Amino acid sequence: MNDTQTLLGGISPATFMRRVWQKEARLIRQAVAGFQGVVTPADVLKLATRDDLHARLIIREGKAWHIETGPFSAKALKTLPAKNWTILVQDLNTVVPEADALMRRFSFIPYARLDDVMVSLAAPGGGVGPHFDQYDVFLLQGMGRRRWRIGQQADLTLRDDVPLKILKTFTPAQEWTLEPGDMLYLPPKFAHDGVAVDTCLTFSIGFRAPTPGEILSAAFDFALDTLPESARAVTRSQVATDTPAQIPLQYVETFACTIAAQRWQREDIAKIAGIFASTPKAHVVFDPPARTLRRADFTRTLARNGAQFAPAAIALYDANWMFVNGEAYTVAPKVLPMLDERNLAKNATLDLNAVDILFEWYEAGWILLN
Repeated sequence: MNDTQTLLGGISPATFMRRVWQKEARLIRQAVAGFQGVVTPADVLKLATRDDLHARLIIREGKAWHIETGPFSAKALKTLPAKNWTILVQDLNTVVPEADALMRRFSFIPYARLDDVMVSLAAPGGGVGPHFDQYDVFLLQGMGRRRWRIGQQADLTLRDDVPLKILKTFTPAQEWTLEPGDMLYLPPKFAHDGVAVDTCLTFSIGFRAPTPGEILSAAFDFALDTLPESARAVTRSQVATDTPAQIPLQYVETFACTIAAQRWQREDIAKIAGIFASTPKAHVVFDPPARTLRRADFTRTLARNGAQFAPAAIALYDANWMFVNGEAYTVAPKVLPMLDERNLAKNATLDLNAVDILFEWYEAGWILLN
């Protein structure tokens, strides 16, 4: 049995995607045997002080819930109570290579669907309340234990008296306590509630699907980038008016005609999808090399050592384009294996076009020399 089959409870990725994915919840004992986490509790507290990561502190006091958004001061985190709190840090994979490697263990699902790895550090009794997510998620237990109650319920009404998206009613159908290395898969809209039994770390590997609003926004962003500014919608039949604050019907018609005139070709839509799926979150920043090698030195070092993508880089491709961090490049066949593997082996066979592209990515901090 290979590592991926162990991760999925003894079944192949093909079987998991056919029988389980978006169909049912699945508990997998010892999916990653002996797993304690890719960061420690002390690491999480330090990460929660950074301004380039999204961190939240959630505290429960009886039936009341309180939420604060980071970055937090180290002094404030030292005053946390003994129980009933949780710190969540998102996008762990963008700053911790081991978290990125953990996320890549799920590469039987297309990278375009990958969202992030979120870590939850919880004191005994800590959690975020019964809720549901709009996306698929694998909940991998690190150190400590967490008790999960889950249920597939039709009533997803939320409470309106708390600052969190907590279910008004929660009717769990199953309950488990997860120990280090255990993992729970949940499809979208599956109600669940996780409470720390003792101080624990839980790693959430989430998978996104774009909302209709995000798709339309991406399409119109593409139009804004590709339509010439000179192509203005001009109303040529405007007449004199004595009600200047009233919007003319002809003016509205120019909007209708302009929007209706957008005839998206299949190639355009594919490019829009690739740009959208490869665009990092707004807070992600890439650091160029402290000392950039000259092109000739880069080429020699690349051949000798190989290279890898920076953890935060998103690299995808289709039949015509390569998409890296929201930029589109014509497919370079010699580069494609690196996009799947996230790594370029030393002495890889490259042509001048491939080296040109890799050098550009290197200068931007998107790839790192080994």
